[in-house]
Amino acid sequence: MKRHTGDHFRESQHRTSSVVENLPDRFPVQEWRAFYWSLEPDGNLTTTSAVIHLPQGLGEVTPDVSIGQHGIIEHTRRWGVTLRGGYVQALDFDLDALLTHDRSRFASDDAEALHLITLLTHFDLPGFFIVASDEHPFLLFDPEGNLKGSDTRWFTHAGALAYLVSDGDIKISFDLVWEKDKELYNKVMQWLNEELERKKR
Repeated sequence: MKRHTGDHFRESQHRTSSVVENLPDRFPVQEWRAFYWSLEPDGNLTTTSAVIHLPQGLGEVTPDVSIGQHGIIEHTRRWGVTLRGGYVQALDFDLDALLTHDRSRFASDDAEALHLITLLTHFDLPGFFIVASDEHPFLLFDPEGNLKGSDTRWFTHAGALAYLVSDGDIKISFDLVWEKDKELYNKVMQWLNEELERKKR
């Protein structure tokens, strides 16, 4: 069972917006679509989707993948998804054209470039706790409907539920339990749902 630390568990800044654009009106974009499951505060697991605006032409330079292959996706987190930074280079994206040279906000052009790369690769998405597992994969499609990225190695339903029930104290994905022992996984789910009902009372 993997343990996760750091800011992986912060809440999304886009809990309700279904269109995510980190750098609006700065360059031509394509509409990519993310499909995934999210555990909500009431304990319900819901299917969720969002449109992510990515640089125009990205779909043409990004290979197709099958479910279980990461492709353009680097990681899924509670709050959203991160993409591989190499796509900016593969696209020959002109990052310099976006620099403002604003020294009141950035100590140097390098610091601003790092900020821009983060905005081009990190996307907060709707949902309270995004799940990505073999049972509930995170899928990212280009504008033509081709699968370009997937993640099945973040948190399972049980992992997200354990986080919710424990008020964030338990940070265990339970992915190996699901993979190796479905019967035990089902028992964990039963116990967690019982704890959730007790918590609601």
